[in-house]
Amino acid sequence: MTVNRFQIIMSYIYFTDNCSMDHKNNDRFTLINSFLDSIKAIFSSEIDTVKFQLFDEMMIPFKGHRYIKLKMILKK
Repeated sequence: MTVNRFQIIMSYIYFTDNCSMDHKNNDRFTLINSFLDSIKAIFSSEIDTVKFQLFDEMMIPFKGHRYIKLKMILKK
């Protein structure tokens, strides 16, 4: 998708009315708060939560970098 087409599509998408919005709020998500609230309500009604949930290390593999380099201080 080209940049121009993306900008045209984004110019037609609105989640809230800018006139009724509080401009003093410094929240980064002020434009999509109503959309996020409705999505959160839908997801919370569909998910059956239990009191305890367990995630094992093998279920979610680590794909990052190690930031701490381990060195052998005492070499034998």
